[in-house]
Amino acid sequence: MKPFPEQIEEVKSQDRQLFEIISKSGWSSLKRGEIFDSNAVAESAVIGVAIWDKPTIEALAKLAAKRRNLAGSTTVFNMDDCLTEDDLKRFLPGISGVLQTPVVVEYRGGQSVRKLEGKAAREWIEGKDL
Repeated sequence: MKPFPEQIEEVKSQDRQLFEIISKSGWSSLKRGEIFDSNAVAESAVIGVAIWDKPTIEALAKLAAKRRNLAGSTTVFNMDDCLTEDDLKRFLPGISGVLQTPVVVEYRGGQSVRKLEGKAAREWIEGKDL
């Protein structure tokens, strides 16, 4: 196991990597304390990832490159920013009980129309379910 200071630097690096993916793609991000407004756009996808899940982060980077100019909005957040169920509800309105990462929720007209977790969400991110 790495010494604690090295673990902190690794987490910061992973968080920076996620932010770079989001900023290069033109997507939005959510941080702890913020709220996702599902009524702000007609169609949106909200993606929650664990920054230490390298295969999912790599798939997210590929998805960002593919979907940069598509209609609808995409918002991404770090699941570690959700310390409570209330935090998760602010990021994913109308959704409760997320048990696996990653998670993808699609919204249309302000309502959630599909929720994917774990393998199904990873396949969506990988483009197998688009």
